[in-house]
Amino acid sequence: MAIRHLESRLDPEQFVRVNRSHIVNLEWVVALRTEAPSKRYVLLPGGHELTVSPSRWELLKKALAGG
Repeated sequence: MAIRHLESRLDPEQFVRVNRSHIVNLEWVVALRTEAPSKRYVLLPGGHELTVSPSRWELLKKALAGG
């Protein structure tokens, strides 16, 4: 199944696609981290870290803020 198809089936208030390969459950987000303007990460439990694409960064921040 293509990730875009899976993304369309998930609740956008609970799940956000952060890059070409990953969708995260917002309830599992521990923190956001920025190393440089183009290096942004979402931190998950257990120390797992995923790169957030520049085009998805604002969307992720907005979703975490509840809007």
